[in-house]
Amino acid sequence: MGDPRVAGPSLYWIDSVVELTPGTASDLKQRYQPAPSNEAPDVWNTLRGSLPTGGYLTSPELDAAFTSTKIKTKAFLAEHDPIIVLTAVGE
Repeated sequence: MGDPRVAGPSLYWIDSVVELTPGTASDLKQRYQPAPSNEAPDVWNTLRGSLPTGGYLTSPELDAAFTSTKIKTKAFLAEHDPIIVLTAVGE
């Protein structure tokens, strides 16, 4: 990833707060079986006010659903709202 003409590594990160339909949120819960977590998303300061209140559900399978060979993603499904928070990093 990155421009091969530019020297040195390139780091990319994406933080997002995504509103889902209730059906999509339910499907993600059924498909990836996330469990309650004490971990909270570490997002850029400008997004902190958009984070849902309450707990989050996470699982390695949910992370994998949003991860590719070049981008590693941590997914946090809001426990009580149809919202997913994604933090992605890649080089």
